[in-house]
Amino acid sequence: MLKRLAALSVFVLLSLLPQDAFCRPVRLIFTGDIMVHDTQLAAAKLKGTETYDFDYQFELAKPFLKGDAVIGNLETVLAGKERRHTGYPAFNSPDSLARTLREAGFDTLTLSNNHTFDRGSSGALRTAEFLRGQGFHLAGLSVTEPLVLNLDGLRVGLLNASYGVNGEPPKGEGVVKANFISKEFLERAVRELLMKGADCVVACLHWGDEYKLQPNEKQKTQASWAFEAGADIVVGTHPHVLQPIEFRKDGRLVFWSLGNFVSGQRTLPRERTVVAAVDIEADETGACRVTQVGVVPAAVLKVPVKGREAASGFVIVPAGMENARPEAEAKRAAAIHRDVLKFLKLAGSPRSDGFWAVPLAE
Repeated sequence: MLKRLAALSVFVLLSLLPQDAFCRPVRLIFTGDIMVHDTQLAAAKLKGTETYDFDYQFELAKPFLKGDAVIGNLETVLAGKERRHTGYPAFNSPDSLARTLREAGFDTLTLSNNHTFDRGSSGALRTAEFLRGQGFHLAGLSVTEPLVLNLDGLRVGLLNASYGVNGEPPKGEGVVKANFISKEFLERAVRELLMKGADCVVACLHWGDEYKLQPNEKQKTQASWAFEAGADIVVGTHPHVLQPIEFRKDGRLVFWSLGNFVSGQRTLPRERTVVAAVDIEADETGACRVTQVGVVPAAVLKVPVKGREAASGFVIVPAGMENARPEAEAKRAAAIHRDVLKFLKLAGSPRSDGFWAVPLAE
């Protein structure tokens, strides 16, 4: 009798909660490669000081970097100023970049990419430790735990792996290791995330051919491995250009490549990018379901800057924010935005949140 009364009490309490208490959609925001070339370093350095200020690059993108999780690929290391700040081909960026990214809205960074060991194992370790101290969630290295984000009751597991690194990875006892893409790794990583209680699994894979606009056969095979292992969403980086988006009938989702979110690389198509929003929820069985997908086209423009070591810097200009820049820049940004929509085969107007809807595959 007491058990029945207890069960009835629980039922009554639950029925009094708002209907959406258990089914509120969760929004995941994804961006492409976050890079710091030499030109970006010079444009960030305040003249006559040792201070690097990257804030201006992200100001116009901030309104779209809002979600339950905001995830980017950090394609540089933070190995400390004593190891010299440099851009390509061996990146090492100022610590102030981390503060800028946090203030812009990022809370989760993937670290396994071909530049992971640009300052060796110690540089990768210092990067992970510093970012962790700044409050970031991290994935991709042997010193990052299997990552499950508890987003208002919905648990999102996130894994990250790369096709490889530049040169030979560090060897020996105690070195930091990067995750590399293989069928075995994906099966093991997804299994670990599910065992930790993940309702949804996102595979962030650094792969593909640089500057190619379509996924190669290896990407297609590796995406199949991820889905067969139990992933729900695959997000690609590395080509430095946009590749297509596939929102499939079965609800699985692939961003083949999100391109450069910010970089010093010039000329199209390297100057075009998107901010991607993926809304997910748990269905009646508790399984993850993608409810809608949207993108905001953005242009990475080279613009004049003042009071810095360089005369020009780089600004991310999303669609809808063009008028915040001078007329000539606004026109160029708008042309790039149209180019992005044409490439992704999206038409019409944005939704009320500013994102263009990505349709389900026919």
